[in-house]
Amino acid sequence: MKVNQLLLLATAAAAVTSSCQKAPVSEQEITKAVTFSSTISNQVTTKAAGANWESNDAIGVFMKTGNGLNNVLASNKQYVTTSGDGNFKANSTTEEISYPADGSNVDFIAYYPYQTTISNNVYPVNVSDQTQQNKIDFMYANNVTGANKNTANAQLQFSHKLSKIELTIAAGTGVSSLSGLTVTYNGFNTTANFDLATGTLAAGTNPAAIKAKTTAGTTTTSAEAILLPVANISGAKVEFKIGNEIYTWTLPSSTSYESGKKYSYNITLQEQAGNNTAIVASGSIVDWTDVPSGSYTIGKDEENGGGTTDPVEQTLFEEDFGTTPLSKDEKFKIADFKGWSNTTVKYSDQYAKADIRTTGTIVNNHAWLPTTGNSELAIEGIDTDKASKLKVSFDVATGTSKDFDLQNLAIIFNGQTFNPESKMILASDANKFINVTVDLSTATTLSANSKLSFFSDIATNKAGVRIDNIVLKGQK
Repeated sequence: MKVNQLLLLATAAAAVTSSCQKAPVSEQEITKAVTFSSTISNQVTTKAAGANWESNDAIGVFMKTGNGLNNVLASNKQYVTTSGDGNFKANSTTEEISYPADGSNVDFIAYYPYQTTISNNVYPVNVSDQTQQNKIDFMYANNVTGANKNTANAQLQFSHKLSKIELTIAAGTGVSSLSGLTVTYNGFNTTANFDLATGTLAAGTNPAAIKAKTTAGTTTTSAEAILLPVANISGAKVEFKIGNEIYTWTLPSSTSYESGKKYSYNITLQEQAGNNTAIVASGSIVDWTDVPSGSYTIGKDEENGGGTTDPVEQTLFEEDFGTTPLSKDEKFKIADFKGWSNTTVKYSDQYAKADIRTTGTIVNNHAWLPTTGNSELAIEGIDTDKASKLKVSFDVATGTSKDFDLQNLAIIFNGQTFNPESKMILASDANKFINVTVDLSTATTLSANSKLSFFSDIATNKAGVRIDNIVLKGQK
């Protein structure tokens, strides 16, 4: 994922003094103090409060050797960016870190936001109070190793360790105002321990109602919450309340909130035939950067329980083969590729012919189905349970100076074969991607572990086929 970058710069800070005698100063006696400057980049919203550091933001820094924090040379030192420009200095002389004078190597671990007391190398995360989200947007960095007083630039890479949920709420039919709207997350844990030595977040505890931070705009109200990551949010609910009117959204049990992701939804509250509903019109999952994630319609709570959920289209799966491009002509068989953008499913090719690659002219990673034999890109573990009106879209191109009819590319969904409409890709258009959509609405088998395959037959594939940007959508 994309992460914050904190630039660690070593500057001379200590001078060796002498009394009456002018004895030469040994190189071993010279040390360098550590200061920090930083930039925040490559994200839509890096910190909860915005894309920049704020005045007096503080980080905690450990200097150590060896694994974990077994041998700490400087512990939990506070560095502050006074003006919010990203230039960090020790908060006091007692907080200042210096490299070893003998030039030996050290490693750094850092975190944000700073906490005065750290016991047993554990940072206590608490998300119960959402009023100041920059104070709970926990970030961590441990990538700098082998630095010493001769290191000119050592770059700390920070990553978000919690999940962010962002709702944009509008008033629809029958809702005259959003004034006084509150949004509460129920069924979520509020506390967890983060081990600074290992970089791991323990399971959450202390479930409680978490009131999101709401901000009223001209026509919409935004609701933001930073929550603990969770693998399964079965039974969790979001409550929208205006006066005495309550709208409850029961989150799908298959939904998970991952570390470093931001989940965004556009919601409309409306009344139809006396039944108030909250419509999630669109959504996204992000590495603090947007990707489509889902849409829902939620009915008003009645005396006998919740409302209804009408099916609306949402993205069930997508794969763009990673944002880190391979080197020119670098290739990985499907079983060997590790750069998938979606890691919740299993990828395979029973023929071991297909690969992931780039070319000299196509810099985006993509799947290649060659002419040398049968090949496939199989994706297993897609949740299509209780979905309908499925359709898959993808970008496709050919690779050589041979014509290719798209209908010869088989899309196999849970054992049922579908083919794109006949369209001849001419040899003169080789290596030019076009977008194709295949209707899977007649699929007879839908499950929480569906398998989608792109299959190429050696008898009909004389050009080679490239596939990119796969998106499977359906109504739930």
